[in-house]
Amino acid sequence: MATLSDGVIILKKGSNVVHEGAPGGCRILDRCYNWVMHKYKGWKTLARVLFGLPFGVFGLLHFMAGPQMAVMVPGIFPGSGAMWVYLAGIVLLAGSLSLLFNKYVMYGAGALAALMLIFVLTIHIPGVMNEASRQIAMPGLLKDTALMGGALMFALRACGCNKCASGNGGCQCGPGGCSCG
Repeated sequence: MATLSDGVIILKKGSNVVHEGAPGGCRILDRCYNWVMHKYKGWKTLARVLFGLPFGVFGLLHFMAGPQMAVMVPGIFPGSGAMWVYLAGIVLLAGSLSLLFNKYVMYGAGALAALMLIFVLTIHIPGVMNEASRQIAMPGLLKDTALMGGALMFALRACGCNKCASGNGGCQCGPGGCSCG
């Protein structure tokens, strides 16, 4: 069900509400969400900045403490561990800047999601499998999994995937934007 009181819409999954102020009415949750987010555009900017800023800090920390962090790079990566730490720092800074300045968000957030996936697969899952480091590795696994999901949401929103009606096969993101399948 949905209720309207003092201009606030409270929606529950499966509701079919019509709000007079929304363009064309608001018959499905996706349209209600898009209308509310358009009306409160400042919230989207705040969310983008709050999500992107910590990645920038993490990126700077990768440059400031590269040699110390190099010991955490798994042995499966060739070359110097410090090189991989600096490369991760570049990805973190680039992703952060793309979110902060709202430029190339699909690519920046997508790169952050890919980096988080690499961290999960190469650092956190092996850490969870090791009895001695399980308690330390589990919070990192959960944190980076959540960050990966958030980055994917920003990347998909940036490519225009909110234009696709839910349940029609989804969307495919590409250099030219989004296409509904």
